[in-house]
Amino acid sequence: MSQSLSDWKIVKGVYNPPLFDNVHKRIVHTSPHIDRNMHKLIGKDGINFIEITQRFNLLYIFYIDRKIEIYGTHLPDIHYAVHYFIREIKRLNNTLEETTDHSYEENKAEISV
Repeated sequence: MSQSLSDWKIVKGVYNPPLFDNVHKRIVHTSPHIDRNMHKLIGKDGINFIEITQRFNLLYIFYIDRKIEIYGTHLPDIHYAVHYFIREIKRLNNTLEETTDHSYEENKAEISV
């Protein structure tokens, strides 16, 4: 007996994507640099992913092996989510670069004093 989408359940923190005929999947790849800071995008206990799933009317989002996997039944919703993640990753990357640059300048000033 095969499982249907209506029978599928999400188990928090467990990789269990909805692999059904009417479900589409898209992947956003991340860099090792972003990988170390993905917890900021995911949120405590996955709260940000949960909110994004609801906001974009998705079925499932999971981060695994430097990939954000996005599942849903409507391609436009998935594409909006992909663009959202790309924008947020760029924002996170810029924030990390500014922090690194600022730390570098502070250390350089301390060394030259």
